[in-house]
Amino acid sequence: EIPLRLVGSEMCIRDSSNAANWDKVFLYAWSSSDGQQNGSWPGQEMTAVGKNEFNETIYKVVINLAQYDNIIFNNGNQTQTQDIPVSAASDGKGFYCDMNIRDSQGHYGYGTYDFDPSFIIPG
Repeated sequence: EIPLRLVGSEMCIRDSSNAANWDKVFLYAWSSSDGQQNGSWPGQEMTAVGKNEFNETIYKVVINLAQYDNIIFNNGNQTQTQDIPVSAASDGKGFYCDMNIRDSQGHYGYGTYDFDPSFIIPG
């Protein structure tokens, strides 16, 4: 599982001991109504900001989620989550990438969990 986290306008992902072998993590966002994107694929590269108590790396990127209605976390190549509606994001909740669930295109599933950013240990 690769848990993902939203903190205000910051999207964060926690890589479970690099379970998905993602050397880099990117956030791609777009608006289905006007086609606006946060850049061409694979989106914005996320920055490692520390680790959690389980020694899992935390990555983040700052983005104005009001401009978009969908996001995808990806490794810059072929591996990515399914489309995640921005409406699923809320403060205090994170997402996780479920490596056991894949859609017909091979994209990983996701879910939500409680997350406290104060547990990030600066790296």
